[in-house]
Amino acid sequence: MLFIKPSWLGHFDERNEAKAIFSVHISPDGSRLASGGFDSKVKIWSTKAILEEDSNEPKQLCSMSIHTGVVTTVRFSPNGKYLASGSDDRIIIIWQIDLLGHNFGKMFGSNETNVENWRSFRRLIGHDNDIQDLAWIHDNSILVSVGLDSAIIVWHGSTFEKLKKIDAHQSHVKGITFDPVGKYFATESDDRTIKIWRTSDYCLEKTVSKPFKNSPSTTYFRRPSWSPDGLHIAGANAMNGPVSSVAVIERGTWTSLINLIGHEGAVEVTSFNPIIFRLPNTNKEDNKIMTIIACAGQDRTLSIWNTMNPRPILVTQEIAEKSIGDLCWSPDGLCLFLCSYDGSIVACLFDKDEFGEPLTAAETEKLLSKYGHGRHGTVLPESTAQLELEAKTNEAEANAHVKRMEDLMGGIEPVKIDCTSNETKSEILNKEMESTAYTEKCQTTLISKEPQINTTLSSIPSNNIHKSVQQKVSITKDGKKRVTPQLLSNLSDAPIENPLSGSLLQTSSEEQKPAQTLDLSEPSYALPKGGIRSLIIGNKRKNRPEENEEQHTFQKKGKMKQTNDQTKIDVPEFIRPAVICPSTSVSQIRLGVPKVITFLSMYVNITNNTLDVRNGTGEHKPTRITVTKKGNILWTEFLPKAVLLLAGNTLFWAVGCEDGTIIIWSPHGRRLFPSIVLESSPCFLECQGPFLMCITSIGLLHVWNIVLESSPHPPVSLAPILDASVFQSSELKSAPSIVSASINSLGQVIITLSDGDGFTYNAAMYSWLKISESWWAVGSQYWDSSGFKGTAGKSGIIAMLERRTDDEIMKLGRGRFLQKIVKSAMLLEGYESFETSVSISHLENRLSSAAILHSPDEYKTILNVYTRKIAEENMKDKLEELCMYLLGPILDDPYITWKPKVAGLDKRELLKEILITIGKQREVQRITTKYIEALQELNKSTDISTS
Repeated sequence: MLFIKPSWLGHFDERNEAKAIFSVHISPDGSRLASGGFDSKVKIWSTKAILEEDSNEPKQLCSMSIHTGVVTTVRFSPNGKYLASGSDDRIIIIWQIDLLGHNFGKMFGSNETNVENWRSFRRLIGHDNDIQDLAWIHDNSILVSVGLDSAIIVWHGSTFEKLKKIDAHQSHVKGITFDPVGKYFATESDDRTIKIWRTSDYCLEKTVSKPFKNSPSTTYFRRPSWSPDGLHIAGANAMNGPVSSVAVIERGTWTSLINLIGHEGAVEVTSFNPIIFRLPNTNKEDNKIMTIIACAGQDRTLSIWNTMNPRPILVTQEIAEKSIGDLCWSPDGLCLFLCSYDGSIVACLFDKDEFGEPLTAAETEKLLSKYGHGRHGTVLPESTAQLELEAKTNEAEANAHVKRMEDLMGGIEPVKIDCTSNETKSEILNKEMESTAYTEKCQTTLISKEPQINTTLSSIPSNNIHKSVQQKVSITKDGKKRVTPQLLSNLSDAPIENPLSGSLLQTSSEEQKPAQTLDLSEPSYALPKGGIRSLIIGNKRKNRPEENEEQHTFQKKGKMKQTNDQTKIDVPEFIRPAVICPSTSVSQIRLGVPKVITFLSMYVNITNNTLDVRNGTGEHKPTRITVTKKGNILWTEFLPKAVLLLAGNTLFWAVGCEDGTIIIWSPHGRRLFPSIVLESSPCFLECQGPFLMCITSIGLLHVWNIVLESSPHPPVSLAPILDASVFQSSELKSAPSIVSASINSLGQVIITLSDGDGFTYNAAMYSWLKISESWWAVGSQYWDSSGFKGTAGKSGIIAMLERRTDDEIMKLGRGRFLQKIVKSAMLLEGYESFETSVSISHLENRLSSAAILHSPDEYKTILNVYTRKIAEENMKDKLEELCMYLLGPILDDPYITWKPKVAGLDKRELLKEILITIGKQREVQRITTKYIEALQELNKSTDISTS
């Protein structure tokens, strides 16, 4: 190897004294080296001039001095388009080379000459203290910054808007590194932890603290590094007992079993070589690969290690006069640059055979594929149609961004200013300022565009308008004035009703409600905590009589309290347990029956009607049923039996009785049917639209269309979803409880069990379908406990089911245990594509479920996510199949049955949308171009037939 330390390479002041350099980074093409230092400048150097002594290349390409503080970090974007720099002035500047610039030459007030022109493209403001480190994801989609304000900020990689601010660390955050796959990034802080974050939702994956206990907080940086094979994170400033070390954290388990020991001082920076090497003199079949890591810090020592050797392959002491602050490797992995606080930059040049044989790009891609890695090389457009499609995709993304901003701004339209040729810039600026001031004055009108304000200025007492506020001013001992704050509520005697605050309160309350009422019956008020318990007998059992001992009924006794020598009896919550139907004792399924409660009530919002039931004790004291509206009795009826459950809406009222009968009335109290007699007592009674659903205690599901006086399907048993086929014994076994049962306006039933599984019954297929299960929660990267939202931010049925599943998993405490098992399995051979495969299956399950449950908003959203995912993973067969499904037959064929709509949406319109969604994915451009042409031909034929 060769050390190169040019005397001209550094940051110098007017007296030619070297200033500290805190960061260096090399461009993706290896031609430029950026540095940032104490002189508040960002400098770009020619690497060819550094490495070749006789090179005629210009040495310094550019010097930028916009920062007003010390430049602490510089990082090129992976595509080389941008250079990001952070400083202790709390600002991030995104630089971009201006190839058409004409201001080359000497900088104003300086003797430095610029060969290239780099201009400030964006200024990112968001940190409240010094910025310590920056990192780009491999596909340039996001940039993450960390600083001394303990904050982590995620920025968009092209628009540079702030996407997320994370305040999770308890102290200064001094380093960040990205997973080469792009699924995680890791941040290291003075709180002596490394936190691993998911890039899918920016949530915490794991906190690693054990290797960093008792580590010193005197280091200026804690810069970790992620290995190019994605398997390890090197954590700086770790401790192994009393000795400084570098902690090597393993992916998946996030534990540190390896420490690199040898540095006498704290290690401030680690950097993995971007190339994966094969051991010398080994065959490709042996698969003996290794990665190279460089470490440096306060002891002014550089050490280089490989993962196949317990000892360092290189140790260079006193390579600099002060601490080493940053390291970076060239793209080919044969040159290492380091910078020091003494103002020097050193290049370490290695021979080609010094590390071993480098893996090819294809081999690296294959190695990373086990983590779901799907990066592809640059693909050129094959036709002008592809370029047109990409333009449409960019336009659609821009429109979506504008719409999102309008939603965030509350629908306030910006003030437009017409600029004529006679107006100067200052006049336009004055107009803008006036418009802004006017907008602030009129914010009441703008905010309350939709909600109408009933309060007017005339309703405010005149003595409360323009009332001056007399503030008390006192002078302290040191001569300073102190103004005593006044309480706003005491400024007037009469209360003022503020129209602006009223509109804001009204708007916020409206926002808290769902944008669209979920087409699903509300959970039953009679449902006990933990759901309805179920007992089940396996399908494979011996025929023998069941004993009545298996029937368990429970009764709470009223409590006696003695107060002032008088005995008071508390009214019990229920009168008695319900009488069990004899058929239950011989049934394969036995569900818990609600107790007979003294008083039941149900309210319908739309009609403001209330159904009240006061249970009696029999024929001598019958049950009284009353429907009232605002306190006025509309109708009353009496029943000689106890009522267990209520249901009702604008179309009918229904009650489920103890003896297994269902009685239905019209809204005005007219009996619509004779009593519906069921085989046992009802456990669930729900309604939505014209449909009424009942589940009985022997596990039979009934659904009726009250308006049409029909049923969409015969009574259905719940045995399949309660795992009846699993049990082999003839004895009663405890099965999962039913925690919720609902029905939508199409008569589709949705049931969630206590094990987290969610089901619906498909009447057309006469089968139960599993919509949601705990497997997706631990195996899919698209699982989100907050639910999946539609295009308009409306929560749908699929989202609700997945939230219920997540709640049940958390109640059982199985979430972390299952995740640990799955993540351990991902590291085994043969499971390389585990997460990707499960995630795609999860999206496909969501998609088909949204179609079956007729949820159009969710279907459209999931379809876009699914299409983008299979395009990114280059699954051309699945993409082609999906496009064929949505396109349908081009020619009318009476022998082909094709439905033009799915979930109420036009399939060909959906095809247009997804083609625009994946318009930038050039790997699948042949598929997208083919179906765009097919849609154009269909439009032409439609126009001809219409004309």
